[in-house]
Amino acid sequence: MNNQKETIRKFVNYINNPDHLGGFWLPNIQRPFVWSEDQIERLYDSILREYPIGTLLIWKNKSKIKHRKFIDNWKDDLRLLDFYVPTNENPKMLVLDGQQRMQSLYIGLKGSYNGNELYFNVVSGDLKAPDDRRYEFKFSANAPRFPWVKFSSLVFPDKKNKEFKQELIQLAGRDFTDKEDDRIDENIELVRNVFCTQDNLLYQEVDSIDRPTAYTEDDIVEIFIRANSGGTKLDKSDLLFSLLVSSWDEANESMTLLLDELNNDGYAFGRDFILKTCLTIFDKGASYEVAKFRDGDTKQKIEDNWSALTNAIKDVKDFIKGRTYIQSDKALYVLPGAYTAYLFPVSLSRPMETGQRNQ
Repeated sequence: MNNQKETIRKFVNYINNPDHLGGFWLPNIQRPFVWSEDQIERLYDSILREYPIGTLLIWKNKSKIKHRKFIDNWKDDLRLLDFYVPTNENPKMLVLDGQQRMQSLYIGLKGSYNGNELYFNVVSGDLKAPDDRRYEFKFSANAPRFPWVKFSSLVFPDKKNKEFKQELIQLAGRDFTDKEDDRIDENIELVRNVFCTQDNLLYQEVDSIDRPTAYTEDDIVEIFIRANSGGTKLDKSDLLFSLLVSSWDEANESMTLLLDELNNDGYAFGRDFILKTCLTIFDKGASYEVAKFRDGDTKQKIEDNWSALTNAIKDVKDFIKGRTYIQSDKALYVLPGAYTAYLFPVSLSRPMETGQRNQ
């Protein structure tokens, strides 16, 4: 694997940009973005404190892999299905590890989080304990008053420093104190240095273009799982779902549509419940084990029987809601019923005939 370095500003400009190395994108096996505003703000504080933020893992390839864009204007209710791009055999860079950090950088510098843009306190920077924030960031829908400035205006400036500071004076409605003036100069220089000059964004490149036989698609899935299973970025259901997606292109779309239908009246079922239900129905047990998704049988059974699986789950959910009025989405209520409904496919929305009851 090759080790590469880049400035953060350049790297962010390469995201979703096919003109540079085919652009940086997210493969289908990646789960949704899950970081909060607080986590994003702490990432930016860490960068300005020049803390290491870890090495990214990138797959350079020409494969017809399903992939999607990074999202500039993130919203909690958006659908990932709307951000997929047509599969192609063009060169591309797919992020195997580092999605949360890259997506956070893209949101903070190029977009917004639920309509809020990232602002920086240009006079912050007093020494703090390591677990406190030294450099203050916050997301806001409206431009806050001085000393807050939109952070992207420092990383992608359209004014000289002198003009920028004069504009800040106008926003403040007063001259700066000597301490404020010095701190603003220090912070502008720090931001430009850390984000625009230093090659401090590191990534390892798994190259399937120059070395087409070195890494198969199965190797890439294995690399993805090993890279992500050591920390807390992904839980077990995310990792196992990546195995399912690797061999079934429509898995993400099918799962999203099912969950939308299940949850359209107040429930909050998740992917974890669906996967455990599938394992139980196929008598694999509900506990997560990677071997179950590598046995050459389970993944194929889920794909081949998806229609019957979803009908069983939806029937039981509708029955519980309509007949018992239970509003809980805990698997305890639905999983045993789905198991029975799959084996004996009878609509629970209407009474069974006598002959059906005796089957």
